[in-house]
Amino acid sequence: MSNPRWGGTESEHKFNMLTVPQVLAMKKPEYLVDGILIEDSFAAYYGPPDSAKSFAVLGTALSIASGTNWLSRKVQRGGAIYVTGGEAVFGYNARIAAWKESNPSACLDNFRLVPDAIDITNLTDVENLIHSIKQSGVVSPKIIVLDTLARCFGSGDENNASDMGHFVCGVDLLLRQFPGCTVVVIHHTGKAETQGLRGSSALLGALNTSIQMGLKNHRDITISCQKQKDDERFSNISAQLKVIELNAGNGATSCILVPSNDNREAAAADQDEPVFKSPNARQAYDVLKNMGASGASFTDWKSLCGLNDSTFKRVRLQLQTAGHIEKVGGKYVVSEFFGLAKTLHGTLDPGVDPED
Repeated sequence: MSNPRWGGTESEHKFNMLTVPQVLAMKKPEYLVDGILIEDSFAAYYGPPDSAKSFAVLGTALSIASGTNWLSRKVQRGGAIYVTGGEAVFGYNARIAAWKESNPSACLDNFRLVPDAIDITNLTDVENLIHSIKQSGVVSPKIIVLDTLARCFGSGDENNASDMGHFVCGVDLLLRQFPGCTVVVIHHTGKAETQGLRGSSALLGALNTSIQMGLKNHRDITISCQKQKDDERFSNISAQLKVIELNAGNGATSCILVPSNDNREAAAADQDEPVFKSPNARQAYDVLKNMGASGASFTDWKSLCGLNDSTFKRVRLQLQTAGHIEKVGGKYVVSEFFGLAKTLHGTLDPGVDPED
């Protein structure tokens, strides 16, 4: 049958026919990112919202473009194409700036960001993307990122196997046009995170590599391999979001991924152990610290502490005056998480509560 999205029934291409010796002589694909991503493959990074998926994959693409290690792992250097699916570019501006601040000598001439909406289920859009990549000056594309599947899926239904099949066809066409390249799609979990990738199971069936992202306390990240078709699954990787102050002079920040040990050592060097005026102050601080960068509102924090109104207000004022806590986007956080909370949730709050 004819597929209006993918042309007619006739094909001008001939199929290759390999002998057994030719099959046995085929080289095993090499890793694009050591132990994680395999070249010439289709991979997905997935997780719930705010699980650092884009931070991880953007950092991977920038590392490949510049030949810089990613989370201490070697990469193959090559071209990197990052498709935002029409999402606002400013957020990527800050993230790339943060990565550059941490890798000042890295050359990103072989990286391109595509800010336009692209429908990978549509043959014309895929062909136009291929043409644009070939005309971009990027040398030897090694990774093409689609952020996210939903933004690159047009009007299709993710739960429909046929629509998902069109998406996979688009990815296959990209892989055929750029041998040795890996296509990475960023996707979400369903309503039940334990059920894995959202949408049709046709996607999981087509993937070579499936990687789940988890984020705890808006800082601690777990990267786990759920599928590695052509090799053993890698062991869980622990990482952290590290806040980077941008060289813009306006207090702007963003984040990068770093190995957990690196960030913990830096935090230990930068942070002094707080001194508290009372056991109640210590208790209130510990309660808030356990909330991480998520923080807590005045009312929720007071309730968790179990202190009466006047005692809690006195303790909160002590902690603010000592610089142990800050208020960001309507919520309190301990100072250790201030930069990350500001990056994720909003700007500094003057700290006046209706309860005062």
